[in-house]
Amino acid sequence: MNNVIITTDVHTLKTGQGYINTDKEVRYNPTIDTCVIDEALIVDAGKTLNDFFLTAYKTDVVNFLEANNESGIKEHKIRPLTIGTMNRLASDAGINDDTESKHRLIGRLIDDGFVMNGEKVELYYRFAPTDAYIPPALIDFQAMQHQLGLTDVGFITLLLESLFSDLVPRQIKKKKGKLDLPYEKQEFLDSAFVTLLRALVLRANVGTKTDDYYKIDTGFIDLFDSHYFHGDTNSYQMFVYRLKVSFSLAIQCFIKRNAIFTPYSKATAVMGRTNYSLIFPETDEIAIQIGGVAETFTGGTAAEQKRLLRGLRCSTDMNSMKDLPENLCFDYAQCAMRMNEELGYEEAVTEHPRKPLKLALEHLERIDSYRNQSNFKSFNLGAMSKTANKRIIEGDLARTSPTLKRYRGQLPDQFLNELTLYTELHANSQNMQYLNHFIDYVIAYNSREIEQLTSVEQLEVHHFYHPLHTDRFSFMRYLNNHPNLTTPNSKKTAWSQVRLALNHVFNMKKRQGSTKALPMQASQEIFKDADGKRATTSRRSMPSDLYDLCLEVLTENNYFFVEDNFPSLTVTLFNHMTGKNEKVFMPNVAHILHLLMILPARTHQGRWIDEGLLDEKIWDLDLQKYVINTAATANFTYPDGQTHNEKFGQTAFVQSEQAEGSEELSLYFNTNKTKGYTLQQKGYTGYSVPWVADSGIENVDAVFGIIKKQKTFNDKFSPKHLLPVRTVDEHAGKYSPSIFEKLPRFIPLFRDVSSPKVSVVSPEMGTIFLPPTHAMIRKVFLAVLKEAEARYKQKNPHHANSKIAFGEDGIALFDLHSLRVYGITDLLNAGLDKEIVKLLVGHNTSIMTLYYRKIGEREYKKALLEAQRKSGIAITNEKDALELGVDKIIWIGNATLDEDFSLFKPDFSKGGHPRFMKGGVCMNFDCQDGGVIIKAGQNGTDTASLTSVRGGALRCGNCRYWRSSPRFIAEQIYYLNECATEVKALTDERFKIYDQINDAYDTHEDPEFIIARLNDKADQKTELLCHRVTELRRRQKMLQASLDQMEIENAILPVVMNSQTHCVEPSYESISMLDAAMELSMQAVMLGLDPSESEIHVSNLDQFLNKIFNEASVSNPLLYIPSAEVKRAAVLFSAVRTKELLGEQITDEVFADPRLLFEDPEKAEKLIEGLKNLDSSFTNEMAGIEHEN
Repeated sequence: MNNVIITTDVHTLKTGQGYINTDKEVRYNPTIDTCVIDEALIVDAGKTLNDFFLTAYKTDVVNFLEANNESGIKEHKIRPLTIGTMNRLASDAGINDDTESKHRLIGRLIDDGFVMNGEKVELYYRFAPTDAYIPPALIDFQAMQHQLGLTDVGFITLLLESLFSDLVPRQIKKKKGKLDLPYEKQEFLDSAFVTLLRALVLRANVGTKTDDYYKIDTGFIDLFDSHYFHGDTNSYQMFVYRLKVSFSLAIQCFIKRNAIFTPYSKATAVMGRTNYSLIFPETDEIAIQIGGVAETFTGGTAAEQKRLLRGLRCSTDMNSMKDLPENLCFDYAQCAMRMNEELGYEEAVTEHPRKPLKLALEHLERIDSYRNQSNFKSFNLGAMSKTANKRIIEGDLARTSPTLKRYRGQLPDQFLNELTLYTELHANSQNMQYLNHFIDYVIAYNSREIEQLTSVEQLEVHHFYHPLHTDRFSFMRYLNNHPNLTTPNSKKTAWSQVRLALNHVFNMKKRQGSTKALPMQASQEIFKDADGKRATTSRRSMPSDLYDLCLEVLTENNYFFVEDNFPSLTVTLFNHMTGKNEKVFMPNVAHILHLLMILPARTHQGRWIDEGLLDEKIWDLDLQKYVINTAATANFTYPDGQTHNEKFGQTAFVQSEQAEGSEELSLYFNTNKTKGYTLQQKGYTGYSVPWVADSGIENVDAVFGIIKKQKTFNDKFSPKHLLPVRTVDEHAGKYSPSIFEKLPRFIPLFRDVSSPKVSVVSPEMGTIFLPPTHAMIRKVFLAVLKEAEARYKQKNPHHANSKIAFGEDGIALFDLHSLRVYGITDLLNAGLDKEIVKLLVGHNTSIMTLYYRKIGEREYKKALLEAQRKSGIAITNEKDALELGVDKIIWIGNATLDEDFSLFKPDFSKGGHPRFMKGGVCMNFDCQDGGVIIKAGQNGTDTASLTSVRGGALRCGNCRYWRSSPRFIAEQIYYLNECATEVKALTDERFKIYDQINDAYDTHEDPEFIIARLNDKADQKTELLCHRVTELRRRQKMLQASLDQMEIENAILPVVMNSQTHCVEPSYESISMLDAAMELSMQAVMLGLDPSESEIHVSNLDQFLNKIFNEASVSNPLLYIPSAEVKRAAVLFSAVRTKELLGEQITDEVFADPRLLFEDPEKAEKLIEGLKNLDSSFTNEMAGIEHEN
């Protein structure tokens, strides 16, 4: 009988309040295989059916007569009565001309079951195969029940069995001349359905022109052998089938009275696929609501909505969608899971309420009239998914739950309580999967051994592994036999995690007085054959020409490649501006990937960017100012009563330090680079990156364009009533439940509005929308990479057989992290400020000035001469630090200022020989492991490892070992400036290379090889430039931290000059190449640095002066100075005097080619005379300098 149980136990039904109509208690059948009859609502079943169907038939006939339809049109709809029959009966009664009396006569005839004056009226029903069903008014259900000798429940049960059974009427056909029977013939003849046929009582003779199917005096005529099991379509087959529909209508009559509740998935078996308004009119409220959804869609979706209506009518007593109980889907899924556990396999359930309910509710909740009803609230649509159902049902009983409630009754209470010493505070979904292995082992051990483990203190070495007791059932044997732990590394990881958990438990037990030590061996002792780490291959970052092609593939024609290759991203969404459903491409995945290609961010950060709909104000990119946040989530309040702004400040991606204008913009990454477990525990969740609007750099300016396009999409297609989410709502990961409520909530900018979800940690909170998964971003990236590779090979046919982007095994040679070197913003790494933009787009050198630009030439020369007589600030600082003791100084570690470095914090406790260098101190550690590199795994997790200092040895600003303090501020400024000039020089070199590339297209017939070499050369410059910019930003952080430690502002930084302390502002200034060389050379002199430290700046000045002396035909007094230190001072002195002679700003063009100074004869003559005078006065000054030395 198709595994359907029929019961009268109404406790099988569940009850629940409507999610909006909370005053209505709804009964519903959540089961998969049980039909419930409420026998209290079934009294005189046969008579009830007769009364209902005869009344309905009478209504149809009276309506027909009242319509004066004497022509006979639509007469077939009131069969077996005909106009002729009714006129004859009226004539016999003498009321031919009295229409009202005629109607009453026919009404009494029908009420009495087609009996008049105590005798049955002989009627004939000519069956037509097009008839939808045999009119139930012709069936005498009361007589059938009496003939069968069944109780009310027994009769209804037989009707239900006839519908639920596999042995129902079907069309019997021949295949290759043989009957193709869907069941055994005798089984069908012995079925519940045929039992009903043999007891069939009709109120009229039934047949066709050629055959009789039913006669009142003989009953149902058995023509199965000749007319049914013959293999050719026959009206008799259809007649039998139409009787099944009539029996279905009888059951629907009691369903309408809420006396029968079928399983949702069996509704079609009861009602068929066609609704007949005889029982359920299409005008009732729930039919109108669901019908409105069906009209919106076509095909399978419309059919699903019709199944939904059938299912809700059969399995619930709902009258409207507002009556829908919130737990209906959960209870249904729970029953399905329970049935599957009993069966031992998963039963396929073709009709399920989740998907069509979700569509229906989404549609209804967009309609104003529905939303405006009293007590309205949104349904938890996210809970409709199968995974969410399971998560909600399991709750604390899930295997990943740290409460361990799942194991109550399976594990001894004491053992369980001991394990919770660890799980309640430290367990999470990741480490629980390993601890579960040990719990499963203990349960298995106790089930097979006489000795029972009831406490962790009973554990011995042999329970884990003992080489002399390998025959015992140990944890090692359990791991070896586990089907999912197939590699030594997977077993080692499980062992290590279990040992970590048990070690915590044993430590807690020791505090309670226990003396038992953990008898579990360390994993490295047991798994000696396991590799310590996975083999990795380090590659250079993606070449720029391949990167450019990736960007081209992704962005051309508004992300057409993604739209065309990922049809799943084209969905039907409701446009809140037009009020209509639209088929639209969701750009959020493409937008995320685009951002990742041009931003110094990781995939996790890019996905979780916050739109800012919880903030009080939002930055309007068009108006360039803050505007009041009008979203429903504005000023969101946390359980502790604090608003989002009070608790976490603004978290929107685009922010500004000013109320309006584009000068102080920044990008706020609301998640830290490494998912921020430790930082989020402390309440720190993100960081700001200064950004520049209208920079003139394409990829920099593209960021705001991406944000604007995504916000425009959200305004149209995103639901307006959103629940704020946390990162743990997507994946609990390594977060423990104790910090869940400390985390901030967001409305992700790139949320997937086509896929409602529920939280993995709080599924009861309602429907949420999360960003696209990391896997989806990576999938799109790989597709883009493959297309870029194809275009590269097409453009460079000599590389047709090369492995450009994918290896022999098909694995990509580059991941999302390899994008981060290219794209102008990775050059900025930790932030994009205006000064760095000036360096990168070819403006003047931008450095921090202390001396030359702060004081006049006279003071400059005096300070220069005095510096020659002293050892310098750097030497003094080093001497003072050694006398005080390196350990006594409060150092600021580079590792504390950089998140990547913090993953491998250096240990300075073992000391080391201090080397004072580059504006700080190094304890003589090795540059080979001073760097940290982050790589992305396929599952989105970041893996950090040690590497050499990025950018080369002795680049201290990029080293995790480097430290500094306020006493080294002057040195810090110098080396920061050194880094800035290197950035400028590398940028200029890159520009020159790209000019050569452009020229190659015009000057060579086959430029591809030349361009490839130049591109590679440019990439090398770019990679080095990246490291220099990163170092520059890290030095800026160190300088700011040093100033903060001194608790002073930049404006009052004390600088000693000419034996006096001056308060200067070491600010960034965009200056000429000459001024920059003089400033940096002077800083080196004042610090007392070795001349080699400033050699490049002094050399630039020396070359400039030599060219001037040569062009003026005046002997150069600098040529024969033997001492490098004296030469440095002499060059600086000469440069100042030369500037005095010229009396005007020396441009970079003139600095590069001093011949331009001599183009004006009058100025040239004056300059030559001054240079001659300079020679004699310079000699006197130099004598003084050399004497002091």
